[in-house]
Amino acid sequence: MGHTTLLDLLGMMEPPKPTGITLNGHRFSQPVQFRFSVPLKMPGVYAILKRDLASAFGFVQPFQPVYVGETESFAERVTRSHEHYQDWVRAVGSENDMWVAFCWTMPGDRDERLAIEDGLIKMYDPCCNKTLNTQKLLKAFGF
Repeated sequence: MGHTTLLDLLGMMEPPKPTGITLNGHRFSQPVQFRFSVPLKMPGVYAILKRDLASAFGFVQPFQPVYVGETESFAERVTRSHEHYQDWVRAVGSENDMWVAFCWTMPGDRDERLAIEDGLIKMYDPCCNKTLNTQKLLKAFGF
């Protein structure tokens, strides 16, 4: 009778499945309810999300962005003091229904963050990203 070794057991295991969600080809963290999130002092792109009820039927992904932003520090922007916080709450119904996911980037790579943010806004057309961003407009015209 043979013995089952640890290596045999490991070989029988399924590889771990990645956690998180993919938005426009970019890997984001697993969404967490906003009220329980602890944003780190790290750069990247964040998505404020609402659950999509149609996802229960498998038609779409389980979350839809209501706002997408980029930052050098999640801890400074993903807060209740954000200028669009009340817009986010209105868009999802209540803070209990608001989720957030993070896509980390390298420090100082603002161009990458802006490109990811812009692509997500173009793809998902989040309702809370409708305001005019003069910095992006000036950059688009070379200023």
